[in-house]
Amino acid sequence: MHLSACLSTLLTASLVLASPTPVEKRQSSCSAVGISAQSSTRVVNAFQSSEVVSDLVPPLQPKVAVNVAYGNKQVNLGNVFQVTKTLTAPKLSFSAEQGRDPAGTKYSYFLVDPDVPSEEGVLGVRVNYLHWAVSDAQPSCIADQSPSTDTIYQSLTPASTTRHRYTFLVYRQPADYTPDLVPLQVRAAFDINAYAARKGLELVGGNFLREALTDLA
Repeated sequence: MHLSACLSTLLTASLVLASPTPVEKRQSSCSAVGISAQSSTRVVNAFQSSEVVSDLVPPLQPKVAVNVAYGNKQVNLGNVFQVTKTLTAPKLSFSAEQGRDPAGTKYSYFLVDPDVPSEEGVLGVRVNYLHWAVSDAQPSCIADQSPSTDTIYQSLTPASTTRHRYTFLVYRQPADYTPDLVPLQVRAAFDINAYAARKGLELVGGNFLREALTDLA
């Protein structure tokens, strides 16, 4: 009996050591979190120097790195895209946020154009146009996630020869978040700042590209 008990104890211990817990697996796969200080400064400087930060797009202090790609071309803080390359929705992902459980925290992201009708506006007036809204997204290290498209993607086809600054913004959702479905007629005057304040969303990351009607090839 004594020998059997010892063998049973050793077998149990070996199984525990050989099979890490789900929490350990999650922590290992999400070991890279946040955004480096250098990358954060680069994002802030790009937004400010391109004057993306305005009354239409909130000031940004990044907590996550936001990666966006149309096909094999990455969005990189204001680089130029051809109109024909942005007809369908890109792939968007972001890093885990420091100090937040990546498996238990959800995020929303939006694609807005703050340069409607043009970067200069009409008599100095511009509005935001909402091109895309997705909720319940999670960091890229979470393989099993189910984001929800709240506003379907509309292709980037500016009727302007000046390049619009198409801006991707990632927000942390509160636990009780319920997204609004934005009707077509509201897209052209979407107040992202008022929406985020009303819904308790906290901005954690962003990226942007430039595109104009003349960017055909």
